Amino acid sequence: HPNCTFNPIINENYQILTDTTVNRSELHGIYLALEMQNRYRYIYNDIHIFSDSALSVKGLRDWFFSWNKGNKNYFTNSSFEYVKNQDMFKYVAYYILNNNLNVNLHHCKGHINISEPHSIKRAIDTYKTSNGCDIDKNTALTISFYNNMVDNKSREYLNCYLSNYVPISYTISYPEYDKGKLSTEDIRKYASLITK
Repeated sequence: HPNCTFNPIINENYQILTDTTVNRSELHGIYLALEMQNRYRYIYNDIHIFSDSALSVKGLRDWFFSWNKGNKNYFTNSSFEYVKNQDMFKYVAYYILNNNLNVNLHHCKGHINISEPHSIKRAIDTYKTSNGCDIDKNTALTISFYNNMVDNKSREYLNCYLSNYVPISYTISYPEYDKGKLSTEDIRKYASLITK
């Protein structure tokens, strides 16, 4: 698209997970992005991670702090329900903490048709609602272009795998973080590393 600002792709990584859910896979995608951020942190000063998973972004960036409150060894949401995939949320949080990563995590609208003005408008509106700031049309086009590219590549790799052209799959297991809630010091540090 002529209005997109294309930046070079510095690296790609994909893994096909088995025995998983969409939400766990989305969280794993953020984890892979964090691994890339850690690898390139001394080359690029300001790295931003975009995901079309509102649950993953808001869980890591916004809700994590309230989930960790109280005298319990597990996360509960505002309805006092057990938070699903909390081992994954904690795993990602500890990865951020252990590597001292400054994380710029943004939620973007997925499945945007970059040729349709009303679709781009939805992308701009979703970004503002989810992240509390405005983006211009060119930024929305760029984010949407790359998000669509990731979705299309994921579909392509998955179709290859399902057609038996890719002989290897990965089942990722995350160490259980049964440490319970994070310490006040860990939460303070995590809050300083996560940026809206």
